[in-house]
Amino acid sequence: MTGADWSNALNGSRDGFHIDVKTAITTAVAGGATEVNVYFAGGTYSVTNQLSLSSITIPVKLSGGYLAETDGSLAKGETATTFSRTANNVRHINASSMSDLRIEGISFSGGYVNGNAEKGGAVHLNASTTVIANCLFAGNRFHDTNNGAGSFSGGGAVAAESGNLNLKDCTFNGNYRSGGNANNGTGGAVYAKSANLIVSGCSFSGNYLDGASALPHLYGGAIGTYYGNVTITNCTFQGNYIRGPSKTRTGSGGAIAIRNAKTFLMSDSTLTGNYVGNTSGGTQSNSTGIMLLDDLLESDGLMTSVVERCVFDSRTVPNTIKPPSGSTQVPVQSDMLVSGGRLFMTNCVIFSARGNHSYSAYSIRSQQYSCGKKGYGGYSYANSGTWTCAPCSMELVNCTIADGKTYGAYAFDGTEMTLKNCIAYGNSVSGVVNATSIEYSCIQEPHEGEGNFVPESVEALNWTGAPYYHLLTKKANGAITNGWFSGTYESARTAADSPCIDAGAPHSPGLDLEPMPHGQRINLGAYGGTQWASMTSGSIGLILVVK
Repeated sequence: MTGADWSNALNGSRDGFHIDVKTAITTAVAGGATEVNVYFAGGTYSVTNQLSLSSITIPVKLSGGYLAETDGSLAKGETATTFSRTANNVRHINASSMSDLRIEGISFSGGYVNGNAEKGGAVHLNASTTVIANCLFAGNRFHDTNNGAGSFSGGGAVAAESGNLNLKDCTFNGNYRSGGNANNGTGGAVYAKSANLIVSGCSFSGNYLDGASALPHLYGGAIGTYYGNVTITNCTFQGNYIRGPSKTRTGSGGAIAIRNAKTFLMSDSTLTGNYVGNTSGGTQSNSTGIMLLDDLLESDGLMTSVVERCVFDSRTVPNTIKPPSGSTQVPVQSDMLVSGGRLFMTNCVIFSARGNHSYSAYSIRSQQYSCGKKGYGGYSYANSGTWTCAPCSMELVNCTIADGKTYGAYAFDGTEMTLKNCIAYGNSVSGVVNATSIEYSCIQEPHEGEGNFVPESVEALNWTGAPYYHLLTKKANGAITNGWFSGTYESARTAADSPCIDAGAPHSPGLDLEPMPHGQRINLGAYGGTQWASMTSGSIGLILVVK
């Protein structure tokens, strides 16, 4: 069979079909093709060995879900193309030095790699430029055996080392890391090291790192990265986690761990019910339940993170992971941790830190370590015999931080933290601690700074509360009550305007985005300066236009 059309399709049902596919691709390349397209008929393909591709400089596209009609059409059907592992220690695809690889419309199930510093249970990419679109990854894993200090393993579903990886509209469900006395296990679903990673429109649920059998340092229940540039937009993260008994040294970033990136950009994403289940031992000060932003070294440039229009929701974090009997240790100290580097966070909601847990925690925390030795949050790194620590700063603008178990925003170790146009209210101990400056914000305790105020009561704050925290107004249909950064203006008129309406700093950007009528200043909180801001019921004054 030549693979030229469906009548001559390669036989995907026999053992070793990966050899035929690879041979067909390399033959086409050798024959002078300018691009190669491989179409897989719908159905399940039993994978007994990985499909290996390397050093191809023309576009190669692998796509699935076709009807395979012999009339020559390329119509897609309702049956998905699924690669399913049938042998031990087999991943599905391994690609190296590919200039333009695209994988779309394929489901990857049960991919598995086992060994020292193994990566990519379903797909492993090295020095390649790759787009993976509209694919499903379910139940793939990597198993650590005995990684030494400084070694890396990761990516239950996909791993990329150097190169460029673009994940578009994919679903990652139940991919994981298992067992092994490994030093670093990273990314239950996706791992990237020294790669430019873009993730858009993807869903991550139930991916995890399991530290049940060793002394590991585990980072990123769904996504874990080192170095490179990382962008995440329009994604959802639900119920991803890191777990381990008393021997788990460090688990951080139940959903995401970004370490020593050049840049990290995240927008329009929702993270719900993600957590870390450490129970004792290790470095609790570096443990965070949802997202870790960790700048390992300042010598290679300061890591800069920008997070916009995101929701960090911990209401559904389970209460089953608790400190061991008689222990006073706090297994996980925060929902979000900025450990070195710079964070610029705007229009975000962070609430119900640590969910159903009874022990203390912080909603968002920053810290700057004293790095006089070769050890950083459980991760060892030799750099010509020197170790330096990145300075840390955190700038929060138009954020809502509410209903945390203890503290809302907390700066440790002399880090620089500023708040502007924010609401930090309803946290059980304090809203903001150790901030360098706060201005034009609603905080649950008094703070110096222009435009700050403390509402008389939760009723006086006049907002919807959890989970959306929209501000209410006397104007009929002037506020949204049913969505994060979505919904329509349909709320009933209330007795009073929220004091957070039109209370932002003068000349703050975004006033033109707020719906009319609005005042001459933006609202406080996550929706201020956006199209979802609550409308004002007060007089907006006389506007004269002169030409």
